[in-house]
Order: sequence, then C-alpha cells, then structure tokens
Amino acid sequence: MTALIIIGAILLVIALILFLPVHVTAVIRDNAAVFLRILFIRIKLFPMKEKPEKKEKKKKQKAAEKKKSEKKEEKKEKEKRSIPELIHSVADVLSVFIRQFSKHVKIRVLRYKIIIGTGDAAKTALLYGATEQATAYLFTALGENINFAFSKKNSLVWVDFTSEKTVADVRIDISINVFGALAMVLPTFMAYVRNFGMPKPKNEDKTPSEKAPGKE
Repeated sequence: MTALIIIGAILLVIALILFLPVHVTAVIRDNAAVFLRILFIRIKLFPMKEKPEKKEKKKKQKAAEKKKSEKKEEKKEKEKRSIPELIHSVADVLSVFIRQFSKHVKIRVLRYKIIIGTGDAAKTALLYGATEQATAYLFTALGENINFAFSKKNSLVWVDFTSEKTVADVRIDISINVFGALAMVLPTFMAYVRNFGMPKPKNEDKTPSEKAPGKE
C-alpha cells in the first residue's frame, strides 16, 4: 500500500511538472524588456546585465575562432546540397515547427496601445494608417492560425497631431507548458534529423600536426 502511495505521488508530481505553464512576457514602453515567469519566479531575459570588458574580449576572441572553423564546415556541407534540396529541407522543418507551435503555444496581448506622433501632420497620418492596417492584419493572422486572444479594452492605435513622438505601451504574454514544449520540440528535431541527419558535437579544433607525447 505504501509503495502505491509513493508511486502515485511521483506520478502526480511528474504530471504537475509536465503541465506547468511557462510564460515569456514582452513589455514595450520607453524601453523593451522580456521576462520569463514560472509560477511566482520571474527572471529578466532582456536586457541582460553588462559584464566586465575583459571577459567579453576573451569570449569574443574564442567566438571568432569558432566561427571561422564552423564556416569552413558549413561551406563544405552546403556545397554537397543543391539549392532546391536545401530549400525543401528547410521548408519541411519549418512546417513541422509552425504546425506544432500553433497547437501548443498561447499568445495573449494584454495591452496594446500605440499613439502615433511625428511632428508632421502628413507623416503622422500615413504612419497611423500603416500602423492601424498592420495591426489588423497581424491580429487576424494570429487569430486564424494560433491560440490567440487580445483585450479589446486595452487595445488602441490612435493619432496625436500635436505630439512629436510616437508612444507605445505594449504587453504580450506567450505561454506553453512543459508537455507542449516537448510535443513541439521532438517532432521538429525528428524532421531536422530526417532532412539533415544527426547534429554533430562541436569539438575543439584538433591540430593533426601535433605529435603524441613521448614520440619524436
């Protein structure tokens, strides 16, 4: 009986973890910021804290060296594939990702307020029309292809001919649970392997000219 209780508790914990929602919230006001939220834990993803210059320089040098070696490998692989085959493979992977993305990801526009102002009446009117039209197309496309909702009370695109600056107050929440993330990543990874093969581990460059220790 005790064993059954323990097994049941473990299964319950696993189920709770699998269906635990993960939120990524983008906020745009004077500056842009992106936050990751899991339950009551909130982590700032962007902008990140600045690091000391010395560490950054070392990282940049290492990254530059890696990029050079990676570019050589990428050129060899690209030469083997024809352009139509490459386009077909990329399209296959993207189609799987987008199909799974639309099933498991939820997008909520919590606040969308943009007040257009440029200081020039003609430019302001043109920019307002373009922004209004782009917003309508975006919301329609998302609503037809994904789990999408927005607050009508907090959604507004307006114009201020007396202002010389455009003001935005936008808050968008993107959420997915762990089960949905796995259900999205696994088919996409399988499609990648089907088209490009298993990804090779990136090992450090080995110089074949180096002799083994103890041998001259």
